[in-house]
Amino acid sequence: MDSSAHKLNAVTATTAPAKTTSENSGTLEGPPVPGWFGKATGNPVVRRVGLIALRIYVTVLLTAITVQAVALFLLRKWPSYSWGALLDRFVTSPAMAGIFAVFAAAIGAWSLNRQLAHTKQKAHDEAWWEQFEWVTDRIVSPDQEEPEKAAKAKEKLPRSLAYSLMTALSKSANAAFQKAAVDGILSHYLRERPSPEQDGSEISDASHMDATEAESLRGLVAVLPEDSPSRETARRVLSAYEYEDDVRRALRHRLGEAFSEPDAPDFGADAVIDHGSHKLLVEVKQSVTSLHVLARIGQRLRTVMDREEASGGIIVTPPPSLKSLGNPTAQDRIKAMSNERIHLIEWGPAEGSGALWDKIRDILPYVYK
Repeated sequence: MDSSAHKLNAVTATTAPAKTTSENSGTLEGPPVPGWFGKATGNPVVRRVGLIALRIYVTVLLTAITVQAVALFLLRKWPSYSWGALLDRFVTSPAMAGIFAVFAAAIGAWSLNRQLAHTKQKAHDEAWWEQFEWVTDRIVSPDQEEPEKAAKAKEKLPRSLAYSLMTALSKSANAAFQKAAVDGILSHYLRERPSPEQDGSEISDASHMDATEAESLRGLVAVLPEDSPSRETARRVLSAYEYEDDVRRALRHRLGEAFSEPDAPDFGADAVIDHGSHKLLVEVKQSVTSLHVLARIGQRLRTVMDREEASGGIIVTPPPSLKSLGNPTAQDRIKAMSNERIHLIEWGPAEGSGALWDKIRDILPYVYK
């Protein structure tokens, strides 16, 4: 399937007719803004003036009804006055015309209010879809056949900004279909997330997520519907980031300056431990329950160990993993990797930083031999 079909499939169930955004001169423009009507109706001053006018109109209407009621009361002659004659006189009087005028004005005001509400809703929806299209163009991978100028105009947004914009779109969505559109594009975006390693599922490794991106993603998860398919996916991505952050903080607490994080995102490992004259590489994984995943992590760590002249590699993962699941084939594989100075350690944040360092110290003799 070519790239244009790939992009179309990503938003087939999520997009609706929207005005085409104009191509810019190669710079990244901001999302489209509502027109003059949307700005006017959204202006606090205009809304306040409209509310005052509505109150004045209601007051005049009630006053007119009260005056007509008082006039009817004063015109009656009890008990000798003929109510039939009073009714005939009232029907042909200007008061009757005034009542009809008030009713006509009320109906006109109601109709105008409905029309204004409909126009405002239509303008809001059009602006929303324009903004959705703008964001989508800048978070979905562009078509390879797209002209270079157009592709540059749709330069992909930073991930933290992309999550923030999707959060704003979800909050301003009025219809369930619009929320489903945001949910669909988020699912596609999470699947496209760059990762040096896949864990065998659709969830990408979160090793290069920073605190700003994580906070933006938390904000987006908070506004997604409970039944949103992408909500659980996003939570798992966040869980992977939070586990890695727990491991880093635990090692930093125990080792201080002996613990460091690589500056290059493509370094190939999450952290480095300098223990005397030896260097240990640390790779953190949210889940290691597949032999295929374990083999890929081990292969990458061996490559980095050779490049960095490291003494050994450590894979840290929460239980349960292949180490405690009792799979004989997995145990043989873990033993073979240990002989190559790559060790699998199970650790949960509840155990504390001391437990993690103790488990690392237990495998040091096997690393240094």
